[in-house]
Amino acid sequence: MSRLRAGLPGRRPDTPAQAWRDSAIRAYGAGAVDRLAERARVRPVVDIALAAVEVVAVVYVMRGALKRHHLLAEVRRYLSYVLRGRPHQAGLDDQIVQTVVDDCTRPASRRMMTADLRALYPRDTEDQAVLRLLTRKRPRLRRGGPASPPTG
Repeated sequence: MSRLRAGLPGRRPDTPAQAWRDSAIRAYGAGAVDRLAERARVRPVVDIALAAVEVVAVVYVMRGALKRHHLLAEVRRYLSYVLRGRPHQAGLDDQIVQTVVDDCTRPASRRMMTADLRALYPRDTEDQAVLRLLTRKRPRLRRGGPASPPTG
């Protein structure tokens, strides 16, 4: 074992983490500290189905109609939040976007799509409030400003 790993006297630690490591090596041995550090390096797991539902919910609430690049941007935001800035597996963002497109959306026009509320809320029926509020027709506004009340 080298003098650096053993935490022998005469060496000043570079960081507080190195000072902690040195004291842990003195107390428990280098092998125990190395095993503990190896366990701490486990990669976090991302639930693709949960990520797909969360992403489509956010994009649908913010935009209504959406395209693939809107989903991809939100998936990347979601992954950076969930993984706390750590790198993720290559292609994970595209895999989540494809899951959203396949399972959680329906076409809204030739180029746009929207959330498939019946897929997201499978036990909801037509007369319940969630589908009624989210699928109601919204009043159209005039180009000049807000719609004026009818006169007469």
